[in-house]
Amino acid sequence: MPNNNFFDSVNKNSILTSYNFARVSNFVFAEELTFEQYEKIKKPNHKIVHKDHRIVYIDDRINLSENDIIFCNTNYVDLLFKSLKNCELKNLKLISHQTDIPINKKFFARKPDCISEWYSINVDFTHKDLKALPLGLANYYSPKNLFYEHFLDEELDRLNKIEKIYVNFRVNTNRKVRQNILNNLESKEFCNIDNHSDDLPHYISSIASHKFVACPEGNGIDTHRLWETIYAGSIPILKNHISLKTLEELPVIFIDDFQNIDFDYILKENDKLSKKNFDKLTIEFWLNEINKNKSIENDNYSYSIPNVHRFLYLKKYKFKLFINRNLKKLMYYFLKLRKLFTVDA
Repeated sequence: MPNNNFFDSVNKNSILTSYNFARVSNFVFAEELTFEQYEKIKKPNHKIVHKDHRIVYIDDRINLSENDIIFCNTNYVDLLFKSLKNCELKNLKLISHQTDIPINKKFFARKPDCISEWYSINVDFTHKDLKALPLGLANYYSPKNLFYEHFLDEELDRLNKIEKIYVNFRVNTNRKVRQNILNNLESKEFCNIDNHSDDLPHYISSIASHKFVACPEGNGIDTHRLWETIYAGSIPILKNHISLKTLEELPVIFIDDFQNIDFDYILKENDKLSKKNFDKLTIEFWLNEINKNKSIENDNYSYSIPNVHRFLYLKKYKFKLFINRNLKKLMYYFLKLRKLFTVDA
């Protein structure tokens, strides 16, 4: 299992995060990051499109060469595609990240021909040119999650593993799925249920001291908890999905259904865990995978996004965001009211 020896051998820039994937890319089209991170990489042609406790920017001037890797926040992939519609390059690689938007058949069909391979989190469609990519740890604009520094505590390696499943997750990120899972696991003797809180030292100590950790899907199929668990040296328990092909050769246990969870099966599967490739926990491994197929061509492509195109795209995106957020709020209050009337009845 990964432990402090693992973290002694890799630096902060090698850990799987969206920020690190962006830094090894040749061109970053759109990215979400902290103010401090942005100060290190900002350019005159960047356009700030969102700002609160974090920054989202778009690079208005696209300059690409054959074989380049493009990083893009998934919210802005369609604008990137529109900007590449006249691009005649043949072997660009795309990394999309930072949102829970699934990459399905309809979305993939909009990909321009110049992008030969698309690497993404939350892949929801099978195609030879669409590859699953790890979500990894959260970026620093998400203080409720664990970061690289949390795993450097040498005490984590000294913790004895409890042979139970640790259960601690936010229900509201996917109430439809997670509430039923929590209701079911609460009655299981082989589970330790913990109330979710922002006490990160307690949280990392708990996942590191349990042999297994329940990692149901949340806003997206892939979750930060999954990767936090592996980095902490424990074993995620989760349902299989095509987006989780990234976990092959890593210590994880897939189950068919959390509702009919069989702990004896989990123990037997644990005994089978032998082949492990912890290189997959580093950015360098995935960079090598992305760079495997290269063209000998040496062509270039340049494009400046017209202000009106960016303006119209952002208007459309923000309207969709407004609708989705309000639908989530309405669903939240609807469920509260339904629960209230159910109790009264």
